[in-house]
Amino acid sequence: MSEVEQQGKKIKIALIPVPLKILAFIVSFILLVIAGLMIGYGVLGDGKATEVFNSSTWSHIMEYFQSGK
Repeated sequence: MSEVEQQGKKIKIALIPVPLKILAFIVSFILLVIAGLMIGYGVLGDGKATEVFNSSTWSHIMEYFQSGK
């Protein structure tokens, strides 16, 4: 942050506004979650990375956890 002196007081001026920082954090978080899902399903799970976006994939996952197996 840069500082400006005005009448003996230091005023801090943020270079990047807080709402923009929050928006950047949310967008980064969403992109990283998507990348993690694709890597986990495609590389570790030996499936196609784009299949993670199919609703049938998520239906199968939910059925697996609800059955208790």
